Amino acid sequence: MFVVLDIYEIKHEQNISVYSEPLPNSPDASRPIALVMGKENYETLSEWIPIIQSEISDIQEDGLCIKIDSRVVNLEIEIKSSMTDGKIKTIETGRDGAYCIVSNCSRDDGNTSKCYTDEFSLKCVSLPELWNMFFSIEKDGEISKRIPSKDQIGLTNKPLLSSTNVNYLPVLHVLLRVFDWALKVVYHRHANLSSWIENVGNQEVLKLSKKEIQGIFRKLNRY
Repeated sequence: MFVVLDIYEIKHEQNISVYSEPLPNSPDASRPIALVMGKENYETLSEWIPIIQSEISDIQEDGLCIKIDSRVVNLEIEIKSSMTDGKIKTIETGRDGAYCIVSNCSRDDGNTSKCYTDEFSLKCVSLPELWNMFFSIEKDGEISKRIPSKDQIGLTNKPLLSSTNVNYLPVLHVLLRVFDWALKVVYHRHANLSSWIENVGNQEVLKLSKKEIQGIFRKLNRY
């Protein structure tokens, strides 16, 4: 995803902020540049960066020149990359609970396999209906106009962090992932396992190890 985070204007050799994106992780601010399947690590990210490296280098070296009315604006571009997994992305943006626009299925139905095995009917969605859905969603994703439950189709939840600066979340995500890895090492060593892999053979002993370690944490934190 490509996101414009900040725009600065240089006046008297000082950078003056003229725009700062309040929701950098919102679909309204993000533009996809690639869909990459693989593990969330630096290697995966670095594999496809060379594909667009020439464009990155050119735009950082030469900048951009845009014209607004009769005014010419020269932009210097600084590009940074980060990774965030899909779960955090949907929590941030509130896109984790959309209603289906081609059926009468609810969000709960979408998580019930019986709904699919019993079959369900599809319906036509008119262009006016799509426009109504589009206009009922404000920039931060909140639904501005309440629609009766029976007609709630294609609408999303309110973002969890609609008024919060989320620049720190990729960093937080990395820290949490590292903490997960550290805990996994502790669980395995406490169970006297030297293998990173979890399988049916060590599932029960790891389950007991996790319970004991988590019990220690709860005791230390008194809850």
